[in-house]
Amino acid sequence: MRDSAYYIEEIKKAQGVQSDYAVAKLLGVSKQAIPNYRSGRSSFDSNLAFKVAELSGHDPAEIVLDMKAMKEKDPDFSRRWAELARRVAQKSGTAAAGVILSLSLVGHSPETRAAVDSPAPAPTQGAGALYIMLSKARSLVGRFMQAVGDLCKPALSPLYA
Repeated sequence: MRDSAYYIEEIKKAQGVQSDYAVAKLLGVSKQAIPNYRSGRSSFDSNLAFKVAELSGHDPAEIVLDMKAMKEKDPDFSRRWAELARRVAQKSGTAAAGVILSLSLVGHSPETRAAVDSPAPAPTQGAGALYIMLSKARSLVGRFMQAVGDLCKPALSPLYA
């Protein structure tokens, strides 16, 4: 399993920076957060996984799965999450990323799901067309994520036990 410390080092290599402070600035987190990530006291959430992926060149789905493996208390399930992360890393396709990131929302709170499904804020003057496009895209993404979660959850039920 690759932990947060591994990805911090990957960011350093990819971005050509030396210090954890520089990584914290790139990620938009406090400098105190980096030691917590390194020690395993904290792990990247799904949102931060996108930023880590962008900065390190890794697939965000791989990072999300590795973080799930880190958090998992049961060693068998932790190993399964890590194996799935390696498979995603090997295939690293857009479809795999969508499926895994959708799965990461399956276990989230009703508030998180509501945020995904909620309508976008009302448009401001001159932004009507953009508002309509964003609103439709948001709705489609929400429905896609729900459908993928519904399809994949039975196949991965041992991971949710």
